[in-house]
Amino acid sequence: MARLPALLDLMTEFGVAERRTLEVYARKLREAGLISEGRKGVGAARVTPRDAAMIVLATMVTDSPSAGPNLIAEYGSLKILPGYRREDDLAKEERISKREAGINIEFDHLYDANTSIDALENLIKSPDYFWVPELNLFSQPIERDKFGKIIRRNFLNRYVTAKFDRAHPNLEIKVEDSIEVFENDEFGNKSSVKFDITIPFERKWSKRISFGETNDRPRFIKTVAYDGRLLMDIANLIKVSG
Repeated sequence: MARLPALLDLMTEFGVAERRTLEVYARKLREAGLISEGRKGVGAARVTPRDAAMIVLATMVTDSPSAGPNLIAEYGSLKILPGYRREDDLAKEERISKREAGINIEFDHLYDANTSIDALENLIKSPDYFWVPELNLFSQPIERDKFGKIIRRNFLNRYVTAKFDRAHPNLEIKVEDSIEVFENDEFGNKSSVKFDITIPFERKWSKRISFGETNDRPRFIKTVAYDGRLLMDIANLIKVSG
């Protein structure tokens, strides 16, 4: 597994925060017992997917490293909302049958995450083809619409968007795909090109069902987007160094 400095270097390269700031995030989390312990330099701790998830979540929920441990304790332990759980139960048989048939269930590992920190850890454990769907043998980027037009979707990038409500503690995670759509007529002549965002997965973890904004507890929303390539590179860093 990779050592902590390598992870912090990678996050710095992607512009998550300055290197010194990330070191403070890691130190505060380590002092709180939330990530693996170790010394600096050669003796630095080897990073697990759970450690990486903790650091990523801390940088998502706050700009203040010292506040990281308390907010991790709150936002990392959020549970699936009852409505989502019922929906999962209804779809469970279909998911199991598809899995047994060898059909790729792209977001299975996220549906199976009980807490929000489990979801981030599972995201970090995702295989490369999750972040680059064109590597997925089951993807079908070309299709025809009902008028015979040929539509080709060119995948550009995948992002993870996290939205926090600090007044009514909940965390919503979305997977968003940026795509380029080419439309051709039935003879193959190019007719248009456009860019689009699709949301193949979204899910909310919460302490309780929120009944909306109230006078004494107005909503306080923060939204953060992470490039999927960062999470993919973190996974590969941990695997290659293992």
